[in-house]
Amino acid sequence: MKHSVSFATICRAVLMALSLLISFVSLKLYSSYLTKDIYGTILVASQFMLYLPLFSGGFGMVLFQQMLAAKEQDTTQQLAIYCQVLNSYVCLLALTAALILMAIYSQTSMARHSGLPAGLFLAIALAFMVSFHAGTQFAVLTGLGRQTYSIILSGIGNITAFVILWLGFRAGLGPWAMPFATAAGVVILIPIARILQLRLLPSLPYLSLRRPPGFWNLLNKILPSAMNWLQSQFIIMLLFTVDMMLMGFIYGAAAAALYGIVARVMALSRQVINTLSESMWPNLAAARDSGKKTELMRKVDRLNAWLTGGWFGAIAATLQPFLVWFMKADWVAGSIIIYVAVGRSVVSSLSSPHGYGLLGTGQFRDLAKVVRTELITMAIFVVVLTRFLGPVSIPLASLLGTLGGSFWYMTYMYFKSAEHTVWYKELIAVYIRGIIGGVIAFSVAWAVWHFVAMTFHFQGWAAMGAGGCGLAAALLVGAIAALLRGGPAIQPLGPWLKIPSRW
Repeated sequence: MKHSVSFATICRAVLMALSLLISFVSLKLYSSYLTKDIYGTILVASQFMLYLPLFSGGFGMVLFQQMLAAKEQDTTQQLAIYCQVLNSYVCLLALTAALILMAIYSQTSMARHSGLPAGLFLAIALAFMVSFHAGTQFAVLTGLGRQTYSIILSGIGNITAFVILWLGFRAGLGPWAMPFATAAGVVILIPIARILQLRLLPSLPYLSLRRPPGFWNLLNKILPSAMNWLQSQFIIMLLFTVDMMLMGFIYGAAAAALYGIVARVMALSRQVINTLSESMWPNLAAARDSGKKTELMRKVDRLNAWLTGGWFGAIAATLQPFLVWFMKADWVAGSIIIYVAVGRSVVSSLSSPHGYGLLGTGQFRDLAKVVRTELITMAIFVVVLTRFLGPVSIPLASLLGTLGGSFWYMTYMYFKSAEHTVWYKELIAVYIRGIIGGVIAFSVAWAVWHFVAMTFHFQGWAAMGAGGCGLAAALLVGAIAALLRGGPAIQPLGPWLKIPSRW
């Protein structure tokens, strides 16, 4: 029996909160043991390595979606074997590409000016390759209906990597501690993932270049969906990494370091907010009733709006004073860059249920259209704005690109197939809730922070407490509004979470 989505969501939420804490402490370590130029140079190199999963050609995700939707155990087992053989070829290709890419990057002017040896960049390539391989093995568990296992292993990997990073810095490894921690944090978990795989499918191979019968026929059959998914993932990766790379190559490693800290906080925030949507797509893929799929996502859509508005409203009010207290003052970006980055994350997070809805229902082509539109819009504004606005042009162009794609197009694509609702009504409903939640959270967080900071002079702790107060206020208003509007409650994630039908 497959684990319930409720337990998977609880695990994801707990581990995501822990990951958020770990990431903030990691930023403190970077500012304590590295210079801005070194951190910015390694950060830009890491952005290139995030493209390694794309070497699967999109076939992996389509196979997972079909494994979850399969009715027969034999079909699931056959697809899992195809997936492992595919992973074996992908890892060889990705390893070669990673080493070549980092060898080239080590010869760029930014890398040479940092004074870092070429061997460090090759170590980064190997470390991310190990992490990528571990991720492919964890993902197989999701395809087998054990999403909880994958979530827990990923969370343990993050914790282990942080501990090793801290020990490495303390031992004087300097920047070498970063690739060492990335690899060592997950390599010990690969055998555990393998044991879990064998418990589910005893005949499942691990690394095998021996193609089973019908391998090429299957790949040809799912080729259209795989290419659309690959296109979507490639463009999404560009959308959330190219800004960092442009900041480094155009404005320097130090500018990339400052922007990278804000971008990392935004990325972690989006991961926390997207927990509901991300944990639900496997169940959407397995569901048969399209009407129930749409209704379920509609409820989560509106709850997600309150969460998004409350979270990012609190972030906008408190992030800068928190970073000034938590890190070195010269490691903190200006308020304009922070506000623009928050705005982009708000739009992206409000659209996340629609994106996962398209994924869960197998609409890879529509998802590809959305992200392609977003990338084109962003590219146009990057060319125009970098001539006039300086570093803020990069996040601003990213925001405008998100408005051109995720803001309306993704909502339209998802709800156009639903007979009982209209896409623009859903868009209005989502953004009204998000804006109200954001204004309430920002106002409460700003007021609490100023009062506590001026009265007790606890700036850092005041910022964290004020942010929590702002988020709580926004969610409370959302809950009251739902109760006043009435209607029966539903339980899409299990008995532990009831969502009023009129959220």
